[in-house]
Amino acid sequence: MTLGPIKAGDIVRVQIRGRVFLAYAGTKTKGRLQLEPIDRGITYHEAKASEVIAHWGKRGRPRTSIEVRSDPAPLAAAA
Repeated sequence: MTLGPIKAGDIVRVQIRGRVFLAYAGTKTKGRLQLEPIDRGITYHEAKASEVIAHWGKRGRPRTSIEVRSDPAPLAAAA
């Protein structure tokens, strides 16, 4: 996997020496990614691009596409 779309704070699944774990992504430097493991028992804090298995982007709260109207009278009159 390429490190291009990964940003700081995203969650990544990493496999290093047969051990698979989840971590928060940190900074990227020369094909390596700094990690903050979610599980306390993991001591790896850096991974190569080839060791990253999956990536989930950090997203904010979803927004609604329909605005909430404070005056429902115009909608009731049209119906």
